[in-house]
Amino acid sequence: MTLAYLPPARSLQVQPRRNAVLRQLGQAAWQLAIRFGKRTTIHGLDKLLAAQASRSERFVWLCTFVAAFLGAVYVCLILSQRYNDGNFQTVVDSTRYPVYRIAFPVITICNHNRLNWQRLPLAKQRFMANVSDVAQLELFERIVSSYDAMSFGHFESFGQLRNEPTHQLSHINFSHVVDFMTWKCDELLTDCKWRKFPHDCCEIFSKRRSKNGLCWAFNSLETVEGKRMQLLDPLWPWRTGSAGPMSALFVRVLIQPDKHWPGRVNEKAIDVMVTEPYVWHKDPFRIPADTETTLEIEPTIYFYDNETRSVSSDQRQCVFDNERNSRDFKSLLGYIYMIENCQSECHQEYLVRYCNCTMDLLFPPGQYRSCRAQDLNCLAQHNGA
Repeated sequence: MTLAYLPPARSLQVQPRRNAVLRQLGQAAWQLAIRFGKRTTIHGLDKLLAAQASRSERFVWLCTFVAAFLGAVYVCLILSQRYNDGNFQTVVDSTRYPVYRIAFPVITICNHNRLNWQRLPLAKQRFMANVSDVAQLELFERIVSSYDAMSFGHFESFGQLRNEPTHQLSHINFSHVVDFMTWKCDELLTDCKWRKFPHDCCEIFSKRRSKNGLCWAFNSLETVEGKRMQLLDPLWPWRTGSAGPMSALFVRVLIQPDKHWPGRVNEKAIDVMVTEPYVWHKDPFRIPADTETTLEIEPTIYFYDNETRSVSSDQRQCVFDNERNSRDFKSLLGYIYMIENCQSECHQEYLVRYCNCTMDLLFPPGQYRSCRAQDLNCLAQHNGA
């Protein structure tokens, strides 16, 4: 006997009915698409959905429409990426901005030979008054001479002290010794003129620290003398509204090679640093001796639109001065944020990291310990900044 299962006849009718419903939905959708194609203004889509179009014609328009759609998506992705990256463009806001509204830059002048060696006997009397040991006096002289070529990133002169007993003179603050032996205003500067009018150089220049050591700065607000000038003269820092030779600062610099340390043979020159107000340091120009040099300064200022604040500092690659909570914010103590001040603070932290001290002659007063005589060899060993 054979047993077989025979499904009800009703089940055989389900599949044809389902196919009929799907066929009706497809026809309705196609009719809707044709009506949409007659009324649409999308270029290409009306050709694709035209009732009288052949299959080959529809295929061509389908390829065209898909290519155009993918191209539009690609362009949108590029624009979205550029917006999210926060790329900025520099545009010229005005070429007629009055020059006299822009403060003249700070001009800092340094003798390439930092010390007036003729004051060495006086320095010994002042800082080694009770010392008669010849070895210690000679060590004092060697330490002082190593400061003659010192600037940030050029600590190799301290390498000569590697095997010296510098700890014997750790009680002496050699920053004070260098300050005592550095060039005085009347020893370095003369014949100063501002916009063709003569001035006393020592009235308009003030001694300041920099990463080149102790130098003399014009138009500065960072020194006590500069702040005093601002109180006495409401126009300080000075400005100029003209251009050309003698339209700003003129000064003659005295090199005086006969007063240089005789143990150093080098090209006699001066270092001139041109910076914006409130900028601690910028790489200087080297001007050789016995030359007449004119520095051309372009009065260009940059500013950012406030809308750039909506972009993160990582994307815009700059920081506003009031964004002190940003992880990208770094500046010298007491100074506004400027990229040069940020770099200077990084350099100072480099010294603190490797030598646990900072060369106070090169930076403004701060919270770090000043390097003493026994730290100088460490500066020479980590000179690769």
